[in-house]
Amino acid sequence: MTLKTANRIRGIELKIVSTQSGQRCIVDVFSLPILSDETTISCCVEKNSRTFDAKRLEGGQRLILSKEAEDYLITNLLNDKTITLTLGRYREEIIPNGFTKVYRTYTHNSSK
Repeated sequence: MTLKTANRIRGIELKIVSTQSGQRCIVDVFSLPILSDETTISCCVEKNSRTFDAKRLEGGQRLILSKEAEDYLITNLLNDKTITLTLGRYREEIIPNGFTKVYRTYTHNSSK
């Protein structure tokens, strides 16, 4: 399940994927690679900002988020809250339009 960015230069794309070990959240950036193996991503909901650890994957333009960050993002999107993600020079506002319906369908189909 992918929440696409409109800005492929400074935006962040959020992916929710199902693996054998469970569900994971991954963020992708598209212009410049992230140099540090371990970094943080800021998530802002209604002027409340939290910072979470993220691990860079091979290639440098994809990060896997911590389980804590994943739970925070999904819970807020299910509660119809807009989230602003910030990662260095990258920034994305994720608006939850229709998220609950799509997420429920996605998790139902991935559990089969």
